[in-house]
Amino acid sequence: MIWDKSFEVGCPNVDSQHKELFELVNHFQQSVINGNSFDKLLETMKFLVEYTRYHFQEEEEFMKEISYPEMVEHREKHDELVQKLTSILVKFNQQQVPDMEALEKFLMDWIKEHVLEEDKKIGQYFASLPGKESLELDIEGLRKQIYRVLKEFLKLNQLFENGRIDRQQLNRGRVEFLVSIFKEMGLKKVRDYFDLLFALKKEKHLTSNEINQALTLILSNFDLKEAFRLFSEPEDRLFILHKFQQFNLVSSEKIAEAKKFVFASNLNE
Repeated sequence: MIWDKSFEVGCPNVDSQHKELFELVNHFQQSVINGNSFDKLLETMKFLVEYTRYHFQEEEEFMKEISYPEMVEHREKHDELVQKLTSILVKFNQQQVPDMEALEKFLMDWIKEHVLEEDKKIGQYFASLPGKESLELDIEGLRKQIYRVLKEFLKLNQLFENGRIDRQQLNRGRVEFLVSIFKEMGLKKVRDYFDLLFALKKEKHLTSNEINQALTLILSNFDLKEAFRLFSEPEDRLFILHKFQQFNLVSSEKIAEAKKFVFASNLNE
């Protein structure tokens, strides 16, 4: 199944996610062709279902943002598709091997029909709106970052299952990727970063231990006073201070000293 312009609905964020869905279905299909093990097929199916839920949530937020008049009906179709995918995943989890040919056809027909028939309507409505550019959702938001982490974790899991890395390397790879995202986002977006970590933990994609390891590596490299220079608002400085304290990265004496600078207007002295 090859993506082409006929599948574009005219909403850049939606189209970007549709391309990802095409790739995931193609990846699943290739896994079947390659004769991958049941466990690998299960892992791929889990990720496909996870990303489908994510995409539907994003699409529903977009419909809400533009006041799409057929949102309720469209959401019902999403719910129906999620139920079907979930029932397939349940059978996988119960070690029941489905008819792979029928499953592949279902996945391909679902994406083609849903995108070409239902999502095209959203694009047509969106194209009729004045100032539509300002209504586009931010694809670099929390859900996008969550998907990015899950995609990397899936790659690492596959390396582990193939015996190319051991469990220690798997854990280190996951933590190092979390650190790399922080370096990319920067301290200025530290609140967004913590939102990402705890959203992943809430959805049981991260453990508390992994979070602690990543934050220890990140925050141990920062001097509190230097970190404060990046922020002008006391509440931001207090947030940083709390995180240093929460993860026991500095002594109580250092915390007490840093508190003197929370409300300081000039940190250059």
